[in-house]
Amino acid sequence: MLRSAGSIVAYRSRPLDIACLGTHFRKVRRTVDGLFGPQTRRAVTDVQSYFGLAVDGVARPQTYLAFGQATGSYTPYGGPTFGSRRLSETARGGDVQVLENRLNCFRYSQWIGGPGNKIFGEGTEEAVEAFQQDANANGDTGVPVDGSVGTETYDALWIYTFTGGRDLSQGMAGFDVAWLQYFLARKTSSAGSRYYSGNVDGYFGAQTRQAVLRWQQDNMLVTDGVAGRKTYYSIGYNNSAAIAPSPAPLTQF
Repeated sequence: MLRSAGSIVAYRSRPLDIACLGTHFRKVRRTVDGLFGPQTRRAVTDVQSYFGLAVDGVARPQTYLAFGQATGSYTPYGGPTFGSRRLSETARGGDVQVLENRLNCFRYSQWIGGPGNKIFGEGTEEAVEAFQQDANANGDTGVPVDGSVGTETYDALWIYTFTGGRDLSQGMAGFDVAWLQYFLARKTSSAGSRYYSGNVDGYFGAQTRQAVLRWQQDNMLVTDGVAGRKTYYSIGYNNSAAIAPSPAPLTQF
């Protein structure tokens, strides 16, 4: 049975959805072992403190949101919550949109073939299978290569894909924002300069918005400064060599 994604996680609990926190804990250099112990609790409080959340060591919806996993009242695209059910061909819904967004930020966009549309079609299945193959090649041999999204694949997606769990706009903050900043800081605009030259700090401020606007303009998208499904697809289209099991090193924090 799949985990209840984004459920409240408290000290000494041991549900598998702790893996949702994934290697985002690179910020505090913790080992991902699936056990919510003292080190994990310290990591959660560090993240909560960094992003200005209530510091209690409990992973509630706002904490999950900082990790790019929208749950509860934050669940995007009409739901259901990403991770709450197995996904396979013919599935439809907001969780499929999240899946497609996450994969579209990498080379898997070539199989999906366009912005996410909430429909788990043949292209999405092929993209998932390619991701699963890459995860296995990266050493995660427990991820089945079957084109469907179950427990092990969700764990890999949470660990290796940082962005796409929600639309990003000015005023938001989280590791998904940090990955977006990281990407834009490494791409050159039509003007010959980097899209983003600020700190990779996980806060979507005016400078990040301007970078997104420039990116959208160069890629012939609606220039609204919001990173949504079309912007995510354009990222993967221009990031075709990148495989998700090579997480961007968020060492700037």
